[in-house]
Amino acid sequence: MPKVDRRNFLTAAGGAAPLAAASAAQQSAAPSMEPRRYRLIYNDDGGGPCVWEPPLTPRQFVDATVAQIAGTRVDALSWPIGMNGLYVMNYPTRVPGGEVVGDSLREGAGVKLESSWWWRNIRAIRGLIEQGHDPMKLMVDGAHEAGIDIWIHIRQND
Repeated sequence: MPKVDRRNFLTAAGGAAPLAAASAAQQSAAPSMEPRRYRLIYNDDGGGPCVWEPPLTPRQFVDATVAQIAGTRVDALSWPIGMNGLYVMNYPTRVPGGEVVGDSLREGAGVKLESSWWWRNIRAIRGLIEQGHDPMKLMVDGAHEAGIDIWIHIRQND
């Protein structure tokens, strides 16, 4: 079967006109795509919740990071979706085989935590998930409420 050039096919079939119209409508309704210039970007390592004794309320979880930078010259927050290079997610991932922080702490797994810091952080995140909250959504919404852009990152090589 010969390879079909999609663009030529759509043009010949009349499909390009609706696509072009939709694209033009999206561009006119879309916000400016000018890159934002940030004064300061705060890079968080995800350890903020460990200062609170679990269980945390959603507000405490967000305030552990956002409250310390709200009202400052920080324009953006870089926040991790995983904990300190452990390659486990700190939100309820739907990725098949994806591990949420604390999954490996099942009884009999032989995993030991090095400090109470890890325990508090894991319990804070797991507690929010068990209450039906998505920690990543809480953090994104909290940052936006404070007028702060948020960039999600994954830490590597920790």
